[in-house]
Amino acid sequence: MKTYIPSKNYSPRETKEEFIERMKKEAKERQFVPVVFNGKKYMVLFLASGFVTASFGRFQVIPAKVLFGRWGWHYILVYPDLETLLEKDKIILRLDSGCYPGMVFGDTICDCKNQLEMAQKLCLKDKGGIIVHIPAHDGRGHQHARLTCERLFHELNMHWKKAEKLFHEKEMLIDLRTYEESAIILKALGFANHTFRMATNNLKKVTAFKDFGIKIIGVNPVKVKKSK
Repeated sequence: MKTYIPSKNYSPRETKEEFIERMKKEAKERQFVPVVFNGKKYMVLFLASGFVTASFGRFQVIPAKVLFGRWGWHYILVYPDLETLLEKDKIILRLDSGCYPGMVFGDTICDCKNQLEMAQKLCLKDKGGIIVHIPAHDGRGHQHARLTCERLFHELNMHWKKAEKLFHEKEMLIDLRTYEESAIILKALGFANHTFRMATNNLKKVTAFKDFGIKIIGVNPVKVKKSK
């Protein structure tokens, strides 16, 4: 099976000018990887990877999406880098939902950004890990509709679970997120036979991945302590 092949970093064998030209060329290229998953054929699109440097470590970031998929772009944060991590067996894995209120606008009630940072620190502590960040999973898949839902528990002083039940009316509509596309992308990256420990508080994610045939050997909760 063809897997995603990341570009090599700067090497003494090439000049800085050659490296710059290679990066400019690769930034315009797209890589398509075919994947067979649960008996169906999919095509995964990868764009050129880069790096982000958090206050506690540097992560390789790989943009990817399943063509004609429901959830669009996924950003795969890999520590320390894909080539190194593919050699590791037991890997920390987090499926991380996008969150404009908490991660972008600084909503102090939301703890999504804190959970992301905790997962990043787990990756560093374990000397390797993957975070699959899915922007379209914001608001449990409702995205911008989450903002109007949040007005219920902000202005009426409700618990968020009660507010979401009132807003969506049906229990099955509260959480629209699915995780098959994340599993397909991980397989395209070469992680079909690896073993994972999931960094999550949501056991539905664990169950979903186990149903996909992915080896999950444990769970690392990402509980954030509320400030008084």
